[in-house]
Amino acid sequence: MKETKKMVLGSSVLSLIVKEDNISKNLLIFRGGRIHMKKALIIFLLILMVIGIGCENNPSEDIRSINIPVGISAPQNLTARTINTTQINLSWNPVEGASVYTIFRTTDPTWMNYNIISRSISNTTYNDTNLSPGTTYHFKVAGRRNSAADDFGELSMEAFATTNEIITLRNLEAPQNLTAIGTSTSQISLSWSPVTDANYYVVYRTTDPSWEKFSIISTNVLNTVYYDSSLSPGTVYFYKIGSKRTANETIGELSLPVTATTNTPSSVTTPEVLAAPENLTAEVNGRIITLTWGEVEKANTYLVFGSFSLEGTFVFIDSIYSSYGTAINIASMAYPNIIPLEPNTTYYFKVKASNGEFSSVVSATTGN
Repeated sequence: MKETKKMVLGSSVLSLIVKEDNISKNLLIFRGGRIHMKKALIIFLLILMVIGIGCENNPSEDIRSINIPVGISAPQNLTARTINTTQINLSWNPVEGASVYTIFRTTDPTWMNYNIISRSISNTTYNDTNLSPGTTYHFKVAGRRNSAADDFGELSMEAFATTNEIITLRNLEAPQNLTAIGTSTSQISLSWSPVTDANYYVVYRTTDPSWEKFSIISTNVLNTVYYDSSLSPGTVYFYKIGSKRTANETIGELSLPVTATTNTPSSVTTPEVLAAPENLTAEVNGRIITLTWGEVEKANTYLVFGSFSLEGTFVFIDSIYSSYGTAINIASMAYPNIIPLEPNTTYYFKVKASNGEFSSVVSATTGN
């Protein structure tokens, strides 16, 4: 409601003229005779206060009362899509008669509080960035005839999306049961238990018991067995193992150190060669092949090798401590990287103790 106020002072009449809804109303203050100017002004101010209370024109608005109809319909098919922890992308259909769009945003589902985050978007897409992770945001869009216009068309239906939460991966645990055995004047054999979620292992080596100086001799070991070669005879070496989820990820906790000594030329003895595992069998369950074999006396670790043909090269696949038994499930081949077993495919396997003879070869064909 717009209003104009006018005071008329005369010898017989003091009037306040109020224009409301195009209707002029005269409020008679005094008629017939003169009135003292000071009293007239006091009465006039009192009437202004009463009228002012009843003619307040600026109530607080919420999102539901912001529309001023200008013939621009509401944008349709507003969608909100989460991109990452800090970004949500918006898109909507163009509106006839609208050249720019205004975007409203809130985290309040009731829309009692909101922000206008952009007033003059000329496209029908918008990338809302610098948001808080793990937070749900609600959006509405309105069209405008041009960027200079103060009024908005009808508001779109609401769309909302939630930014992704920040996930902190825990450090990988330290490898357990690390063992080191000197197998010759120039080689030491390492083995350890697998770490949950680890795909790569890192091998540390030093000849310094204080570990003030050390070397990383391998960064992306795929198995839990490693043969450190080209070493010096009769030398004590210290080792630790770390693990990673990916090749470029930070290394997890390190294992406890172990030590082993390479043989000296004078003390070189031919290591005892253990017997080959007997009764190697293969049982198929879909695309998984279970190998079992007989126990070998004095065996500490068994090594499993596989090939794609009987005459082909047998490559190392996996290992298992003898304390864990004499059976293992095979779901992939290493050639040299991990390759899942294919359906309806024949594979060939053989097993040996870490310092023993190979078993006979057994074959198995995967199912569908």
